Amino acid sequence: QTAVEDTLRYDAQPLIQTRVRKNGAFANRTTGNMACAVFYDTLARPVNGVEDMHDHAHAYIPNVTWDPVEQCFKAIEYEDLHLFRPYLEACFHARLSALVTSLGYPIERQGKWWDIALADSIIDKFSRRTKAVEKKAKELGILDENGRVLDPVALAGLGASTRDPKSKSKDLSPEELRAEWWRRLTPEELRALDRVASGGGPENSGPLAGQIPLKEALDYGIGSVFARKTVASDMELMEPALRRGFG
Repeated sequence: QTAVEDTLRYDAQPLIQTRVRKNGAFANRTTGNMACAVFYDTLARPVNGVEDMHDHAHAYIPNVTWDPVEQCFKAIEYEDLHLFRPYLEACFHARLSALVTSLGYPIERQGKWWDIALADSIIDKFSRRTKAVEKKAKELGILDENGRVLDPVALAGLGASTRDPKSKSKDLSPEELRAEWWRRLTPEELRALDRVASGGGPENSGPLAGQIPLKEALDYGIGSVFARKTVASDMELMEPALRRGFG
């Protein structure tokens, strides 16, 4: 919740603008204010009636902002929020990964992403929705047999079209769900979870993420962006730098 709300407050809100069209003007004005409602959920959609753990948030930003110059509420101009989606995503994951490591959990950086250092077998047992979507995508020719995406647009909509309705849930209690989850794990996988909870990665994990110096992360961001273009905004430079420094 801290990572979600801080990203909305300190990174998304300053990008809020409104249109200025009075007296022949044709511009956008930064207002830096918005209303936002955030709803939290802890479960994925059910598969065969049983949900997996999946902490996530739904953030809703109503289309209204206060224009301090014209002293009235107006519609939001969302262009910058749309353009800087990768930056906002990186801000969120930078905060979340830092909070996770501060609790003692080791993480692994995986290119643009990161994950808690768990054995692949454990992740696989709690990725049933992902496997269901991928299976359907291969049947429809959206993914090839090697998992390569052939139709990104179709894949993006497949999650919503293939998920079971919440009404198909067995409505297990939290205690019953936890018991169901633990039953999937072998004794060795349970011991691996204990190792991660105590600050050590699984025995078959790759190199765990260490602290990356700020200058190294910034140099990486600058180098990766200017290798492709000659002019960039500060947020375009910060996005790869933040990803480089996850944790």
